[in-house]
Amino acid sequence: MSAQPALAVENVTMRFGGLVALSEVSLEVAAGEIVAVIGPNGAGKSTLFNVVTGLYRPTAGRVRVAGEEVTGRPTHQIVALGVARTFQSSRLFTGVSVLDNVIIGMHALSPPSVLQALLLWGRTRRELRLAAERAERILQSVGGNLYEQRYRLAEELAQADRRRLEVARALAGEPKLLLLDEPTAGMDDRDTDALIEDIRRIRRDRPQLAIVVVEHDMRLVAALPERVAVLDYGRKIAESVFDEIRLNPWVQEAYLGSTTIDD
Repeated sequence: MSAQPALAVENVTMRFGGLVALSEVSLEVAAGEIVAVIGPNGAGKSTLFNVVTGLYRPTAGRVRVAGEEVTGRPTHQIVALGVARTFQSSRLFTGVSVLDNVIIGMHALSPPSVLQALLLWGRTRRELRLAAERAERILQSVGGNLYEQRYRLAEELAQADRRRLEVARALAGEPKLLLLDEPTAGMDDRDTDALIEDIRRIRRDRPQLAIVVVEHDMRLVAALPERVAVLDYGRKIAESVFDEIRLNPWVQEAYLGSTTIDD
């Protein structure tokens, strides 16, 4: 019996009144696989993530996580099944430390104990110490020098390190499926190359983790995923390995001569 895919999106349609944001989109991602989703502004990329994570209930179709249907479930239930994501815009708690941002991300595992530890309630000292030790290991695993900056406020970080911290916080919940929404936004080529190495390191350390990345930077799209899916006006118009996708006439028309894709 073959293993269930980490993510199965089956004929999902998402309408907002007369606007069709997604139209019969299907996508499967296996455990340990990296898949990129690309497309121009308004293609439906972030809408797809919002459907998967329960922010939107699809008009039609269904979503399965590790074989379990999650269509229409509230976000916290989907997170508890092992789904984590980052967002295009920063969602960090800027007024607390880098370390505490990661500790807060552990709420998906054990909401009462971690949050009580953070707020110094109940059995706090031991739990806070254990949570801090685990958060430090996560910060070391994502690369860069986040570990050395763990006591700084998140608002003091450079843009690239903020992006790394968002990934670290998402990993704190020990996800089985990680959704990265424009992780290179605001980065230059050097920072993008560093992030590519960070994601490769994360994959080596967590070989069963499935990763779906919505991205506009073709450097990352060319370097990381096993497959690339292309959305246009809410429809999936192509899906293959990057070397074949880059020869697709639509992709060439949209992106030829540019290292980035407009989101």
